[in-house]
Amino acid sequence: MYNYIYDDNGVYIKNLSNNAEQYGLGQYRFPHNYELRGKTITVTGEGGEHVLDFLNKTEMTFDGAKYEYEAVKLDPKLFFVRCGFRFAVIDLAKGLATLILGKEYFYGRISDSEEFPLHSDAGDEMTETYLAWVFGCDRYAVHEHFESGKCRVSWAPHPDVKNDLPCKSIKIKKGIYLVDIQGGVPHFVCADILTNRVILLEDYEHMIAVGAVLGGGRTPTMVTCYGKFLDDPHEIMIPGNVIIDLDK
Repeated sequence: MYNYIYDDNGVYIKNLSNNAEQYGLGQYRFPHNYELRGKTITVTGEGGEHVLDFLNKTEMTFDGAKYEYEAVKLDPKLFFVRCGFRFAVIDLAKGLATLILGKEYFYGRISDSEEFPLHSDAGDEMTETYLAWVFGCDRYAVHEHFESGKCRVSWAPHPDVKNDLPCKSIKIKKGIYLVDIQGGVPHFVCADILTNRVILLEDYEHMIAVGAVLGGGRTPTMVTCYGKFLDDPHEIMIPGNVIIDLDK
């Protein structure tokens, strides 16, 4: 009877605050951010360049084609942007950007920026990182990074139903990773049955993430979630196999 509550007579009443018909996985989402409005960002990398022109609060052009967009902010100068069905991680502090163009990734520098190393594959740093990302009321996904390039995923309210899915992890900077997990979800979980991809920009210093949930050809759902480690409550492991003693 998930997503339902009872009245005094035992009749089921749909709980909209815990249902995809209203808010759903996006119920914790940060407010839209408009700091990129009016900026033109040219991203240059191997294989060419892409131009992102943020026209106003809701419209932008990507290489000249117009799209609606949403942007949320994770760090003082770090943004996660949905541009139609494309995504961008824009790091204004280092002048770097990573673009997700369908299944392809484009790593580049923003023009006139310093020569910081590009965002890069995290390799084995995510391995043995186990945590739950909480999207809202009774809505969470458990991510077990059991080996490089693989993540064991389960969803509330059935954490015992697990799928091993391909996972791409990119190190944005110390403590912040972009994680892209592709694959479907089981029936009767808090994510829509058409979900086939989850992209999260994860901050392990503050245990919070922003990103998008995709599926079914519909407009991706922008999300914000907080993380809870599943290991010993007094010792946790963050990416890079670094152990933190919470008692200290």
